Amino acid sequence: IDSFIDASGKKQIRTHKSPMGGTMRLGGYDCDVKKGSLLGKIYGEQKTIRERHRHRYEANPKYRADFEKHGLIVCGESDGLIEAVELKNHPFFLGVQFHPEFTSRLVRPNPAILGFIEASIKNAR
Repeated sequence: IDSFIDASGKKQIRTHKSPMGGTMRLGGYDCDVKKGSLLGKIYGEQKTIRERHRHRYEANPKYRADFEKHGLIVCGESDGLIEAVELKNHPFFLGVQFHPEFTSRLVRPNPAILGFIEASIKNAR
């Protein structure tokens, strides 16, 4: 048995018999960006970004305090759900729940992908 907080903040209980389709997050969701974060920097300091999802998994907010105590910064949130994390003092560590490849185009790459490429070039040895 697993408990899950859905996008509306309601608790769901899941077991091996629970229907999987109802737990899918699919489509565009707003993400509030932490000011001064790496996520904010690569998205031009926007307060809110909108990105596409296609998954059924979430970072359990129950562990947020422990994550942050050990250097993981929650830098993006959507209605209380953890959308993005980064590491303190790292040239580019960004983990996101959304799929930046869904909105990336050859002449207009998604900021998360472009930021990773730029950091890779900058930090190449």
